Amino acid sequence: MLSACNYQPPRWLRNPHLQSMLASSRLRLRRGQQLLAASGAQTQELILDGGEGVRLQAWHSRPQGAPPKALALLLHGWEGSAESSYMRMTTA
Repeated sequence: MLSACNYQPPRWLRNPHLQSMLASSRLRLRRGQQLLAASGAQTQELILDGGEGVRLQAWHSRPQGAPPKALALLLHGWEGSAESSYMRMTTA
């Protein structure tokens, strides 16, 4: 099994600044959108009321025609977005 301590990125990706730039590139975002569309998942937006003016936006996705097996909860950071490329790629 590959772990973080023995991971060696390809030579062209060894620069951490390049990795940061590519992680948020439009190409990666577009690829995430394509993978999500190809999955055929049905996505529903939910707004959960936490009381006292607190609201939580959630997205529930499940593959079309497949029985539910498990639930994965993905949380982005405070300034993050469900539309970010890393969230889309993880979901796909």
